[in-house]
Amino acid sequence: MATKQIHLDQARHNESLSKELLNTDYFDWSCVAAFYSALHYSEAYFKDKAMGEFDNLEDLYKKTKNIVDMDEKSIHQFRGMLISKKLGVDAYTAYTHLKNTSEKIRV
Repeated sequence: MATKQIHLDQARHNESLSKELLNTDYFDWSCVAAFYSALHYSEAYFKDKAMGEFDNLEDLYKKTKNIVDMDEKSIHQFRGMLISKKLGVDAYTAYTHLKNTSEKIRV
């Protein structure tokens, strides 16, 4: 089980890598590292503010999915929904842009 601190450490690590890659031949991968940084920052936030009794986002997702009709949303869509509801539309828009761009890069 990852703690809030583990998520923060990984987010900072990925953020540092993202910055280092900007001025290299691998600048496109900077976006991938930035996306994973954002993912871990959001996980750290949820661990602190939105998880309640749950140890991780997957457990919260499974419990919520059983209670609420989530139209077969994936864990990634669920994370996006939480980002939108807990952190706001601007955070959701930025997160989604990073996610979509990083997926295109990894093709």
